[in-house]
Amino acid sequence: MNKIDVTVVVCTYNRANFLLGILDSLFKQETKGELNFEIVVINNASTDETEEVLQQLANDATVPMRTFIESSQGVVFARNRGIAEASGDYIYFIDDDETAAPNCVLNMYRFLETRQIRVGGGAVRVRLPDSCPADQRELYESILSPLEESEQAFRYQSRSAPGAGNLMLHRTVFDEVGLFDENLVEAAEDTELFNRIDQAGIEAWFCPDATVLHLMDDYRVSIPYVRWLSIRHGWNRAREDYRGRGNAYVIVNCLARLAHMSVVAIPKWLITKISGRSAASTMAMCRVWRTTAYTRNTLRQLAPTVFPQEKFFQQLDFRGEREMFGTVNYQTSSKDITTV
Repeated sequence: MNKIDVTVVVCTYNRANFLLGILDSLFKQETKGELNFEIVVINNASTDETEEVLQQLANDATVPMRTFIESSQGVVFARNRGIAEASGDYIYFIDDDETAAPNCVLNMYRFLETRQIRVGGGAVRVRLPDSCPADQRELYESILSPLEESEQAFRYQSRSAPGAGNLMLHRTVFDEVGLFDENLVEAAEDTELFNRIDQAGIEAWFCPDATVLHLMDDYRVSIPYVRWLSIRHGWNRAREDYRGRGNAYVIVNCLARLAHMSVVAIPKWLITKISGRSAASTMAMCRVWRTTAYTRNTLRQLAPTVFPQEKFFQQLDFRGEREMFGTVNYQTSSKDITTV
């Protein structure tokens, strides 16, 4: 067997109807003879037809593909299982609700090899469902898109961590900083990992030529989901600030956020709400929701026995997103592969 340069890890949970899209896009990857890659799929204890679909797709695979069942529920367990099963020098994480551009793996591999760096993140573009009204598409694209991207390569900094939906790392990085933190159930495991990478002095860069398309379900273009997403972002930001910067920073930052919410965000929400500017009103409320969650987690970090926040914390379980908001109904097709 030829040496494997890259292992593409796809972690999946109850998304049988998405698997054709992501795996077919990986089967069609261009390599130009410059690398050998394999696909490792981690079925994270799915209860739908995932295993049957994976077996059929494995039979039709045009590149080496292996599948595993990870019984410990949670994406961090699935990602760590993918690392354990990977044969490649590089490990490339792509999510099950995405499709990859035909040159995605090759471009990211070239990027890291040419620059002699060990961590690279790529562009993630959002495709909203057809159910999203035309006058709200810009709003939801802004809210659901990851960090602002660029046409030029840039080094990630502490406030611009790459997401695990399009992330390649050399396996030696995990030897140095450890695996994904399995104590995290509220997601942002990629941000927490990046913080350890950054603290270790390992450079991570954005590769503009490695692109994936993130397919959004109907339930994600709704105010309840946006509220939940904003709360999770605020909660996770407080957690990472507390871990990386300590008590004093979190307290000062929390007070600054509360002041901004009182003086700017809430008045802006009221004005835009009254004037009927729904998009601006929603954006202002996102800031309020994030600040509220940041404050609650700050209190929890500083005085866990006084402010345990257990009931509030339970709603942030990333695993329960689809159970909370609805079932997956986006059917992938060839157009999701060719239009990345």
